[in-house]
Amino acid sequence: MKDEIYIRVNIFDRFYPIKVKSKDEESFKEISKSINKKIIDLMKRFDIEDKQDVLAMVCLEIFFEQNKNLKKISFISSQIDEISENIEKNL
Repeated sequence: MKDEIYIRVNIFDRFYPIKVKSKDEESFKEISKSINKKIIDLMKRFDIEDKQDVLAMVCLEIFFEQNKNLKKISFISSQIDEISENIEKNL
């Protein structure tokens, strides 16, 4: 695709080349910064030095947050559906 570019993201002092849509470049850079921030935070909080352990914990935290957010979205979506049904019934 024409709108794809190669960028390098830095995660835990290693650079990874990745092909992304140009419109997503900034998002990928922000995400890599967020990952690095989580890594530093976990290393300080739990006094962890092993890179693999830190990365595994970061993955757990990120997916936990994602799962929590998906549950919230699902709940909100069901509430919207319920409200829409009530509006339609009362019209």
